[in-house]
Amino acid sequence: MRYIPLENDGQLPYKVAVLVKEASFKPDSLMKYYLKKLPKEFNHVAIAAPYDTPKKVKVTSCREFLADALAELDSVGIDYILCADPNYFKALTKEAKTDANIGYVKNCVMEGFQHIKVVYTYNHGTLFFKPDNIEKMNMAMDALTNHIAGTYQALGTGIIHHEEYPSNYADIEAALEKLHQRPMLAADIEGFSLKHYECGVATIGFSWNEHEGLVIPCDYSELDTPLGKGKNIQYGEFLKNEPIRALLKKFLTEYKGILIWHGATFDLKCLIYALWMDDILDREGLLEGLDIVTSKFHCTKTITYLAINSTSGNKLSLKDIAHEFAGNWAQSDIKDIRKIPLDKLMRYNLVDCLSTFWTFNKYYPMMVTDEQEDLYNGLFKESLVTITEMELTGAPMVMDKVKEAGKFLRGKRVELTEQLRALEPVREFENTLRMTKMLNDHAKWKTKTSTIDEYDGVTINPNSGVQLQKLIYDHLGYDVIDLTDAGQPSTSGDTLKKLKVAAKNETDKEMFECLIELAQVAILIDNFVVNFEKAVRGPDGHYYIFGNFNLGGTVSGRLSSSSPNLQNLPSGGKNKYAKLLKACFAAPKRHWRVYTQRSLPIGIDGNYLEEYGHYVCRELSYKDVKAIRARGFRVVEFPGWIFCGADFASLEDRISALTTKDSNKLRVYTDGYCGHSLRAYAYFPDRLPDIQKRMEEAKVNQRFFKITHDNGSTEVVSETEMVSRGIAVPN
Repeated sequence: MRYIPLENDGQLPYKVAVLVKEASFKPDSLMKYYLKKLPKEFNHVAIAAPYDTPKKVKVTSCREFLADALAELDSVGIDYILCADPNYFKALTKEAKTDANIGYVKNCVMEGFQHIKVVYTYNHGTLFFKPDNIEKMNMAMDALTNHIAGTYQALGTGIIHHEEYPSNYADIEAALEKLHQRPMLAADIEGFSLKHYECGVATIGFSWNEHEGLVIPCDYSELDTPLGKGKNIQYGEFLKNEPIRALLKKFLTEYKGILIWHGATFDLKCLIYALWMDDILDREGLLEGLDIVTSKFHCTKTITYLAINSTSGNKLSLKDIAHEFAGNWAQSDIKDIRKIPLDKLMRYNLVDCLSTFWTFNKYYPMMVTDEQEDLYNGLFKESLVTITEMELTGAPMVMDKVKEAGKFLRGKRVELTEQLRALEPVREFENTLRMTKMLNDHAKWKTKTSTIDEYDGVTINPNSGVQLQKLIYDHLGYDVIDLTDAGQPSTSGDTLKKLKVAAKNETDKEMFECLIELAQVAILIDNFVVNFEKAVRGPDGHYYIFGNFNLGGTVSGRLSSSSPNLQNLPSGGKNKYAKLLKACFAAPKRHWRVYTQRSLPIGIDGNYLEEYGHYVCRELSYKDVKAIRARGFRVVEFPGWIFCGADFASLEDRISALTTKDSNKLRVYTDGYCGHSLRAYAYFPDRLPDIQKRMEEAKVNQRFFKITHDNGSTEVVSETEMVSRGIAVPN
């Protein structure tokens, strides 16, 4: 075991052992970032934690090393381990997460060493690409030194100074009325789903500072008797509470102050849908709610992004940002809030609100100091409003086309897999897989035996990167030409294309072609088709898919999309089956809705939508409408829509021209130059004499103008030529 002692006095007892991976075990750094910061009234030691490979270590390896190391450390009186490695921290504590435990003192769970305390910190090597980690490292060191001194308090202790949980209609109404006196409130909702049309408003919280607030239960209905047992126990259910929803709508409509949200688009779209919209296509309700909830608001996620954005990336979840204030207050990440008792859920909701207010107080001044306030109040807040509307509007889909695409692609995957398995190199590789599986099983069994024939079900998995590595680089002996970020041999689509070019024979070439095509099909199925199949039917009978758009989700500031990613549909040039997906999107057509649950008149076709209680008819004549109304049914015609698109014309080039003030770049727009020709000329001037001639003409400070003729054609002419033609030259 490699170690470095820090002996402040040979007579002092040992107190802390710093555990750092062997690759980072550098004496100067260990002294600077860990040992010299520990209490000087004790001796301390740093020990090197071995890894199986440069970047990986198995849990069993961690435990084997720790069993010996802890015994030795315990023998010299070590009471604390400052663990700067996530894998060893998990082995020591059985904690599932590491970052969430920064600033906490945990118990060691290894048998015989439960008296030793463990504190997690970052490896000092991460500071090279993430300098901000020093704040969390200091937080961990403070927790350790305070615990040694007997003054330790867990993060988040005592942050709630005043809390209210009104539960009946009268108390909730009175509590909301009092909130009108507050000029600014942090707010947050808890919902039953991440989809706005399934989310509801389980609870909603408001805080008027970092330590005081209230939470109101709404759609969370407590069960008289919890259902289930253990991890599956359920304490509540989703039940729309219309009276409380009406109170919330009234409050949000009349409140004159500013509401602060974290990740405003999610909370706002869920509130708009729950309180203002009758269904997913209620455009009038959408716009009314949007106008009200975005009249005065702040988004601390966006504020924090503008305050701290750096090339090393950002963690913008409220749990990450407010960790130093509230600690780890997550309720199992709230994947199903029905499994959380209402009182705990409301307290969690309150801490969210307090943390949002704290985040605003910390990062808004930083954003202002960084001269980002105008950008925030302009482009970014305006974009948040647009994004909220986009997410509530969704994209229309033709479900028949989705089903056709799914059936075809899944069939194609089966066909390609069978084609792949029929190839000789793959058959040989599958035999190797079966033999390996059989030998491993026999090594585990004491008396049971099996034959190779019993392993016919062991086949190649084309989606397994590990299996493809073994097939291509081990079994077939191809040279490694690309590596993954983790340093492993790559089997990505681009790498497979390179390997196809370098194929040793036609059979291998066919194998790579199968793998490339399988990868393309898998991307379309797994990333898109499965999400398209979850599209929701609207009252017009059309289906709609709703994505999430993230402002601040990228370092560059560009918009990103998730669940599903609607910005990343494959292009036909990169994926031969991409057109199948694009055909799934189509604008809703003209239709009529007949509001009745009874049968339509004979001869009139319509599709009954049970969830909405009306028929949708695609083709109705005046006579049909008259016949329907004669039966006493209400019928309403809805116009169709068209898809249209707009894009900036060479936006980046225009910005570059304006910011650099390069005369040639500017003349692309002022004088009608072709930007592509100018770039080509910069590289190949001798091969483009015509451009040279025009460039020389431009040097005499002539102006050039683009002229549009009556027939729509255009040409670029010089000022001299315009005069010779008798064309008036603009001033």
